[in-house]
Order: sequence, then structure tokens, then C-alpha cells
Amino acid sequence: MIKKVYKYTAVVTFSVLVEQSAGKTTKQLFEKKLKHVLEFTQKHAGEGCSNFAILPRYLDDKKTPQIRSYKDFPEHQIVYQNKYFKMENNWGFADLNKFVNRRNIRGSMRVGADYDVASVLSDVGVHLGTDVKAYIKHKGVQLMETFSGYILLGVGEAVSLDRVREVVNDELEVLDSEVCGGEAREKIIWSVDHGFPDGMPFRPRKEGEAFADSGRRGFIFMVAGRHVARFGEILELAKKNRTWTRHWGQRALTIKMVPAYRKNEPVEHTSRRPLYQEIVRRDGAANLSTGYAVFPAIRNIDAKFTLRRTDADGNAKKRLRGLCVKSWKRFSGMATMFGTT
Repeated sequence: MIKKVYKYTAVVTFSVLVEQSAGKTTKQLFEKKLKHVLEFTQKHAGEGCSNFAILPRYLDDKKTPQIRSYKDFPEHQIVYQNKYFKMENNWGFADLNKFVNRRNIRGSMRVGADYDVASVLSDVGVHLGTDVKAYIKHKGVQLMETFSGYILLGVGEAVSLDRVREVVNDELEVLDSEVCGGEAREKIIWSVDHGFPDGMPFRPRKEGEAFADSGRRGFIFMVAGRHVARFGEILELAKKNRTWTRHWGQRALTIKMVPAYRKNEPVEHTSRRPLYQEIVRRDGAANLSTGYAVFPAIRNIDAKFTLRRTDADGNAKKRLRGLCVKSWKRFSGMATMFGTT
């Protein structure tokens, strides 16, 4: 097969849910959804002219064919792992059984298209998720080798992702300089995005049961593989300096996530899991995350302020008027600096 030269290429993350089906291997279940991803994207993205395809993971690989349709699927899953994907778990293609009857197969892959890849995924991403539980996202760090094991918890939901990026970017430069002792080093390659913490137990919804938001979410960091150790040192220093609490309140902190239980897992995961899950429940809960609003511009304790409030349905509640005081107090779902009058 002659390799096509694509106008746009990118590294994306994928998460594909496969569920046990009689007589089907995990590879077959995965490929059924991958076939849908390719065909749906090629048909609907870029007005049907995207020519979306999966490319070999290594840029200098001239022998491995591009995957443009189901006819290009390799004979064995080892080819996916060695030639196309960087898997989060090397046991991702292990057979399902009565004890493990569903699994999210996750990883990174290179793709090509004749339209901007981010735009292509914007066109079809939601539909792939709702149609076949296949989630494809443009990767914040455009490298195959990355680590996404740190999460920022306790930040109010009113704080935008752009604002988090801005604050983290400014603080990382200062913290990294301190960690490196002022020595010039390669700039850390990182990104941050909304996400749910790994390793938290969940209860599957029964058919017809209304969705209830668990509130266990935060901002997940992605960092280049070669910078993982240094990034961990930076986050430890930020914790020591209470960097994030200065911006987002007392419950804002970063923590290294603990993955879901696996047989023969590292002792470190087993020992850390109870405290990790407790911290996520305490600081990652929605009612606590939305409970903090920092007002850095308020400095004058003699100034008068008015606080407008609404209930859960958006109806106006009684306004509060008062003076700015030195201590923070919990009031009506917000951390506030107001003394009421």
C-alpha cells in the first residue's frame, strides 16, 4: 500500500469501552468500535473529506501500513501495541471474564487527516462517545510518551480551565526555577484539562435511573514522560509553599492518583489507596469545590460590599450588605470575606 501524505497529523488519546460478548475476543470487540470510529469520522468530519486514518506511532516507520479502514486491521493485538498505540496498560487486550466483564482500553495514537485534527475531533467527538462509548481527544502534550497521574482538586467550578492554565503556567516557572536551583534546563512540557480521578469506586446506574453527579472531578495534568520526576518535585514544593491555596482556598491541592485495584499491583498502590480515596471524596466533592471563591482584589477592610445571592433554581435571595473583614467564613455555599449587617 502506498502511504498517503496527510496535510495534518496529531497525537490523540483514546478510551474505548468494551463489554463482554459471548464468543468474542477483546480484540474483536475493540475493532468493532474502531471500525465505527474510522467510518463515522471519514463520513461526517470535514464535510466527508477528512480522510481520517491511524498512522504508525514512530515517525520514521516506513514499513507499517496506515489504518484507513477495517481491512487494514492487524492480525494480532501485539501489532497495535508495538506499532500503533502507546497503551496505558499492557494487559488492555486481555480476555474478559465473569469477574471482569468490561474494560476501558486507553492509550495514545498518531492520526492523520486532510483537515485540522482538532477540528475533525470537534465535529465527531461527542457522537462517537454517545454512539459507541469511544472517546477520542486531541492530546494536550503532542508526544506518545506522557504521564497523566496528577490531579488538582478543590478548585471552584466557577474557575475556568483557561484561568487554571494561566495560574499554573505562572507558578510553574517560579517553582521550577527553585527546584532547579536557578540552573537552566529544558522547559517542562505539560498541559492540564478537566478530568475525573482514577481509582475511585463507582456504582453502575440501573436502567432508567436518573444520573446523579458524584462531583468527583478536578483538573488533570499531563506531562512529557522525560519530565515526570521533575514535575513531581515541583508539585511537592507547591504543596509545601501552599501555592494553590493562595489562589483557590484551603481545599485546593494536588495529589498523585492511585489506579483501580489490580491483582499483583505494587504495594505502594495498595497502601496509598484508602487515604487517596478519602482525600478525593473530601476535596473533590462538587459541593465543596463550588464552595470557594477567592477575591484577591479586596484589600480595604473599611469598604462596603453587597453580595447578591440565588438559590439552586436561580431565584434571587435576600442581598447581604456588610464590611470586608479579615477572616474567611463559610456562608451560603461561598467562602466569603464579608461581615453581614
